[in-house]
Amino acid sequence: MASDSKKFSITFSLSLYDLLTKKAKSLDITTAQAIRDASTQWVDNQVENSTQGVDQSKHITDLQDQLVTKDQQIERLQSALDQSQQLHAMSEKRHESELSEIKGRSFLQRLKAVLVANP
Repeated sequence: MASDSKKFSITFSLSLYDLLTKKAKSLDITTAQAIRDASTQWVDNQVENSTQGVDQSKHITDLQDQLVTKDQQIERLQSALDQSQQLHAMSEKRHESELSEIKGRSFLQRLKAVLVANP
């Protein structure tokens, strides 16, 4: 065994030991190699899970920033909609006043106003 290795013993239940040796044999590896592979996989999974936590917190921060941006966009759109509605109301008011002015005229005066306005 290499000098940078550590040896230790593990106690397994008989049923787990039997399953482990059968699985190792079916993979054509030693029981010790199966245990090393399983240990390596477990450690890799733990490291991956801990780094995913960091990635998720960055993802959450990015999503929160996007929400702030979207809220600002919604406020600007609402403001633009309010202005548009105000302009529309003012235009309607102007048209109503022109219409009431035209209604007070005789038929010929109204016809002349329409023809002059739309040459």
